[in-house]
Amino acid sequence: MKLATKFGVLIGLLGLTVIVSLGAALLFARLLESELQDPLVTTTSLIDDLSDLKLAIGAEADRLFGEAGGQPGRYGQLASEHARGPLSSEAVGISEALAKLRANQYIDGRLGPTIVANISDRTLEAQQKGAAILTVATDAPDRLQLIRDAADAHMKAHELIERVEKRVIKDSRQKIDHGDRLRSIFSVIVAAAMTASGLFALLGSLLFRRWVVRPVRELRRAAEEISAGHFSHRVPVHGDDELGLLSGEVNHMAGMIASMQQEAVERERLAAVGEMVRRLAHNLRNPLSGIRGLAELTRMRAPEDDAIRHDQTEIITAVDRFNGWLTDLLQATSPLALNPREVETQAWLAGIIDSHRPLARMRSVTLEVDTANAPATAVFDPKHLEHALVAILTNAIQASPPDSRVRFSAGPAPETPDSPHCWEIRVIDEGSGIPPEVMAKIFKPYFTTKRDGNGIGLAVAQSVVKGHGGRIDVRSEPGRGAEFTVRIPTGVNGGNQPVLNSHTAESDQTGAGSGQHPGH
Repeated sequence: MKLATKFGVLIGLLGLTVIVSLGAALLFARLLESELQDPLVTTTSLIDDLSDLKLAIGAEADRLFGEAGGQPGRYGQLASEHARGPLSSEAVGISEALAKLRANQYIDGRLGPTIVANISDRTLEAQQKGAAILTVATDAPDRLQLIRDAADAHMKAHELIERVEKRVIKDSRQKIDHGDRLRSIFSVIVAAAMTASGLFALLGSLLFRRWVVRPVRELRRAAEEISAGHFSHRVPVHGDDELGLLSGEVNHMAGMIASMQQEAVERERLAAVGEMVRRLAHNLRNPLSGIRGLAELTRMRAPEDDAIRHDQTEIITAVDRFNGWLTDLLQATSPLALNPREVETQAWLAGIIDSHRPLARMRSVTLEVDTANAPATAVFDPKHLEHALVAILTNAIQASPPDSRVRFSAGPAPETPDSPHCWEIRVIDEGSGIPPEVMAKIFKPYFTTKRDGNGIGLAVAQSVVKGHGGRIDVRSEPGRGAEFTVRIPTGVNGGNQPVLNSHTAESDQTGAGSGQHPGH
């Protein structure tokens, strides 16, 4: 995931949290308004209208009760203070107060039509009974009872209005309590939103350190290490974002620089070795020519059945082979150019074994040869591959103690999906084996453990075998000798030469050989 996508998701989550918080705040503000402000407005309006009606009814009731022989109450006092005058004036006040109550826009929502109808009925009943008093004479015997009935009707209407007021006040208190609960919930939601925002900010800081700060710090350290020449340093790759891809490119760049530097060093070393080999070959060929000429002269003078004649023939053959090796060595120090062709393997392998028998006899080592299972023909460069096998076989003989064996065998290799149609050559000695600390170095150029070695034999052998599309595998245990296996394609039944996978190089570098092998 790209950095832009990661931070986009993070910012989106943070923005969503803010939007939800603002939405919750607006929603609860509206709820609080509807639960607190609206009930307060409606309650105040209804209480005012009910109080006006109650005041008018109470005043009328007090006056009627006073006329019936009692004392005017507080409503009567209020009525006298308002100077309402005769009875008809109070009746007009009740009608106006009732009309005002009916016209209140909140009455149906808070009281309902039934309660409003009851108040109207009670009020109208009180008005009617009050108006009936005006129809009788002042000295009529039933006037006093009519006044008492009218006063009683007014008091009942008054009591009904008081009960309604209490109900309105109770409902308002419930609304206020509900608003308090909503306010508590709103406080919890705001606190949760603030906590979530703080957590997202902390998470953003941590992710920024992980996604940006740490990779940049590691890239900066890698730049310092690489600039100091430590090309083996690698940057840890975290993820597949831009900085992760950049870390991979830095690692690839460091590997390429190290490889190019190593190749430059190897080219310089090979150039120096090539110059040295050319001088040695020039200096050795003159005495070899003298030895060969002397051997030919001695062979010519010896009788046909004399053993000296056979020995001089072996000397001549060995000198010719040594001259060929010098030529191959000169070519080996130059860029490798293989010339593969179809070769009869039995005769080619026999020539390699025969050339090493004198060295084996001199060191009291027995050569055991088994090449019966080798392919009849194979496609390879006989000169270069012979040079590779000579390096391995010579090391095996030199590493073997007296009265020991060196086994040389050739045959078909087990087929695998990565390397079909291959054959292999095994060289097994009974030397002291290769120490573990030397195991990974035996194929490196110029590495040797012998006093008179130059360290290019196994390196060239590996280069030749890899050039044929094959590999060299080595197994060794200290004190139990070493086993070299050269595995190469036949190039006949398989068509074109197969190229083995990259495991070849790793096998070559981690292989083993006997204790003296690296000194070739």
